[in-house]
Amino acid sequence: MAKFCTKCGKKLEEGEVCNCQETSEVLEDVTAAQPITPTVGAFDDFGSILKGSFTNPVSTIKNYNTDSNLIISIIFMAVCSLASGLFVYCLMNSLSSMLAGLFSGFIMLSTSSLSGLNVDFAPVFFKSFFFVAIYFVTLAGMITLMGKVIFKADTNFKKILTAVGLSSVIMICALILGAIFSYVKFGLAFVFLIVGVIFSIIYLAFATSESLNVTKDKVAYALVPSIAVALFVMLYILPKIFS
Repeated sequence: MAKFCTKCGKKLEEGEVCNCQETSEVLEDVTAAQPITPTVGAFDDFGSILKGSFTNPVSTIKNYNTDSNLIISIIFMAVCSLASGLFVYCLMNSLSSMLAGLFSGFIMLSTSSLSGLNVDFAPVFFKSFFFVAIYFVTLAGMITLMGKVIFKADTNFKKILTAVGLSSVIMICALILGAIFSYVKFGLAFVFLIVGVIFSIIYLAFATSESLNVTKDKVAYALVPSIAVALFVMLYILPKIFS
């Protein structure tokens, strides 16, 4: 009479023992040994980059400087452009308030003259935002061009643009703090601005070195001309166009 396994239903010959239980245990062990990779979303990456830029900037830029993080870098550049617009407006508004308070004691200065010192938010904010955004694009384009021409580097505009965005995190914080403290003490705004610029250039130099695969001594040959051209476009060409 034919016999069947009570566990899996396999037909067994006379005296045969089913090995289905042993197979099941092996599969369970193999499954347990497989590493589980946690799913990390864009928001988690955003937070990790923001935190790592202060706690471990070198490793953070090295780990996240890939084409897959381009969207995150664009967000950082957009936020930095917005922070720049806010900083310039607050700086000009603070300066106009100081001048109004300084000259208000002079009898010959009319009220209409004081009103001319007021700063319109929209033109200043959006023009500054646009200028800084163009600066980022120009900077990334120039670094890519210099890397390909001088170092014959196997890189692309996406990766360099990602590097530029990652290096702007400290600048974002510096601009926001500078905008706030410009109303407390005017000189503090420039202190935050200078600190932000210094750290951003340092981080950008490391990110560029990684992207172009060149030593830190040689990266200046690509970075200095690129920054100079980007600043020339932002501070001279664009104001000429929109004047």
